[in-house]
Amino acid sequence: MPNAPHCRFRNTLIDLNECHFGLEFLIHDESAAALSREELVAAKELARTCLEIVYVLCEAGGAEISEEPDMAKLVDKFNSEAAARWF
Repeated sequence: MPNAPHCRFRNTLIDLNECHFGLEFLIHDESAAALSREELVAAKELARTCLEIVYVLCEAGGAEISEEPDMAKLVDKFNSEAAARWF
Protein backbone atom coordinates (compact mmCIF):
# COMPACT_ATOMS: atom_id res chain seq x y z
CA MET A 1 0.00 0.00 0.00
CA PRO A 2 1.47 3.37 -0.97
CA ASN A 3 2.33 5.96 1.65
CA ALA A 4 0.11 8.99 2.02
CA PRO A 5 1.83 12.15 0.73
CA HIS A 6 1.94 13.70 4.21
CA CYS A 7 4.03 10.81 5.64
CA ARG A 8 5.78 9.35 2.58
CA PHE A 9 9.30 10.30 3.60
CA ARG A 10 8.87 9.52 7.29
CA ASN A 11 7.51 6.01 6.63
CA THR A 12 10.04 5.28 3.90
CA LEU A 13 12.90 6.45 6.14
CA ILE A 14 12.01 3.81 8.72
CA ASP A 15 12.17 1.06 6.07
CA LEU A 16 15.29 2.54 4.47
CA ASN A 17 17.07 2.52 7.83
CA GLU A 18 16.24 -1.18 8.20
CA CYS A 19 17.77 -1.81 4.76
CA HIS A 20 20.81 0.27 5.70
CA PHE A 21 21.38 -1.80 8.84
CA GLY A 22 20.81 -5.00 6.82
CA LEU A 23 23.55 -4.01 4.38
CA GLU A 24 25.86 -3.03 7.24
CA PHE A 25 25.24 -6.48 8.73
CA LEU A 26 25.92 -8.15 5.37
CA ILE A 27 29.19 -6.24 4.97
CA HIS A 28 30.59 -6.38 8.49
CA ASP A 29 29.14 -9.36 10.34
CA GLU A 30 30.82 -12.71 9.86
CA SER A 31 27.56 -14.49 10.70
CA ALA A 32 25.55 -12.76 7.92
CA ALA A 33 24.12 -15.05 5.27
CA ALA A 34 24.02 -14.02 1.62
CA LEU A 35 20.86 -12.41 0.28
CA SER A 36 18.34 -14.43 -1.69
CA ARG A 37 18.18 -13.79 -5.43
CA GLU A 38 15.11 -11.56 -5.04
CA GLU A 39 16.60 -9.60 -2.15
CA LEU A 40 19.87 -9.17 -4.04
CA VAL A 41 18.05 -7.68 -7.04
CA ALA A 42 16.11 -5.35 -4.75
CA ALA A 43 19.24 -4.33 -2.80
CA LYS A 44 21.01 -3.40 -6.03
CA GLU A 45 18.05 -1.34 -7.23
CA LEU A 46 17.71 0.32 -3.83
CA ALA A 47 21.39 1.29 -3.81
CA ARG A 48 21.11 2.71 -7.34
CA THR A 49 17.97 4.64 -6.41
CA CYS A 50 19.60 6.11 -3.30
CA LEU A 51 22.58 7.22 -5.37
CA GLU A 52 20.25 8.74 -7.99
CA ILE A 53 18.50 10.72 -5.23
CA VAL A 54 21.86 12.07 -4.07
CA TYR A 55 22.78 13.03 -7.64
CA VAL A 56 19.45 14.83 -8.18
CA LEU A 57 19.90 16.81 -4.96
CA CYS A 58 23.52 17.66 -5.74
CA GLU A 59 22.73 18.70 -9.29
CA ALA A 60 19.85 20.92 -8.16
CA GLY A 61 22.00 22.40 -5.40
CA GLY A 62 25.05 23.02 -7.55
CA ALA A 63 27.23 20.45 -5.76
CA GLU A 64 29.38 18.03 -7.74
CA ILE A 65 30.21 14.39 -7.12
CA SER A 66 33.41 13.35 -8.86
CA GLU A 67 32.90 9.59 -9.19
CA GLU A 68 29.85 7.48 -9.99
CA PRO A 69 30.26 4.10 -8.31
CA ASP A 70 28.68 0.96 -9.78
CA MET A 71 26.24 0.21 -6.97
CA ALA A 72 25.15 -3.17 -8.36
CA LYS A 73 28.76 -4.32 -8.56
CA LEU A 74 29.41 -3.26 -4.96
CA VAL A 75 26.31 -5.04 -3.64
CA ASP A 76 27.28 -8.17 -5.60
CA LYS A 77 30.76 -8.03 -4.05
CA PHE A 78 29.47 -7.87 -0.48
CA ASN A 79 26.85 -10.54 -1.09
CA SER A 80 29.45 -12.87 -2.63
CA GLU A 81 31.72 -12.32 0.35
CA ALA A 82 28.84 -13.21 2.72
CA ALA A 83 28.07 -16.35 0.68
CA ALA A 84 31.73 -17.40 0.82
CA ARG A 85 31.72 -17.15 4.62
CA TRP A 86 29.06 -19.89 4.78
CA PHE A 87 31.19 -22.49 2.96
